[in-house]
Amino acid sequence: MTEGIAIADLLKFCTTSWRETLKSPFSRAGYTWATDGHIMLRVALRDDVPENDDAPRVEKVWTDYNGEFVPVTPFKLPSPSEFECDACRGRGTKHDCPNCQCMCRQCAGSGKDGSNIFISVGPSAVSWRSAALMMTLPALEVEVPAVATQDRLHFQFAGGEGIVMLAELPHEVKIVADLLAGAVL
Repeated sequence: MTEGIAIADLLKFCTTSWRETLKSPFSRAGYTWATDGHIMLRVALRDDVPENDDAPRVEKVWTDYNGEFVPVTPFKLPSPSEFECDACRGRGTKHDCPNCQCMCRQCAGSGKDGSNIFISVGPSAVSWRSAALMMTLPALEVEVPAVATQDRLHFQFAGGEGIVMLAELPHEVKIVADLLAGAVL
């Protein structure tokens, strides 16, 4: 692994609205961490990132990996805005009547919605957002999940490693790409 990942790259993995203590990278237990509660990066300890006693004890949720790592071939993920809203079938309105003025809440009237867009990773899946973030990392490799019942997926990249929570897939979802195959479906 190469040394150093830029602070700007770590910030992409921090939350923007959830917990105040997760809005910036922090150091703890010999590493520097960045997380939004769904995806977590761990890189070599950085002198320019202070310890934060109020940050969660992320080292307690860190687990060792179980499977083998395979490189991810970079490819362009489809944008969530390309997908028709399931709730209104792309109308942007709540009802099918010709002059309906009731805006669909799911897509805010746009007719497009990417909330049910997932990316497969072997027998499991991650959210579109998590996959898009992971694919910004250099030399990304993901763990091939041993079983579909795992709740997290390990990955590594030039400069560090991470864990992402696997999705609990609702019944109606769209698997739009395969991270291991490096392809849009």
